[in-house]
Amino acid sequence: PSAVSWHMVLDVAVKRRSPEAARKVLEDMLSAGVELDVVTYSTLITLHAEVGDIQAARAVLKEMTEAGVAPNVVTFTSLMRGYL
Repeated sequence: PSAVSWHMVLDVAVKRRSPEAARKVLEDMLSAGVELDVVTYSTLITLHAEVGDIQAARAVLKEMTEAGVAPNVVTFTSLMRGYL
């Protein structure tokens, strides 16, 4: 599957508000050799912010930058939702 297909699957986990399902999708993506991008990381940050786990959202941001993926305005907007 393409990265777009994987993002659609990940989006289902977000809509279900399930960090566990999202982590499983992420593991499957990595096993399939999919390169994680700003969309992937921002989606995970959105999920954690929406369920009120700002620490996990910040951890994903740290993981993202350590992987060399630059956050964008969507990333930071998603992160800020966790503080509201």
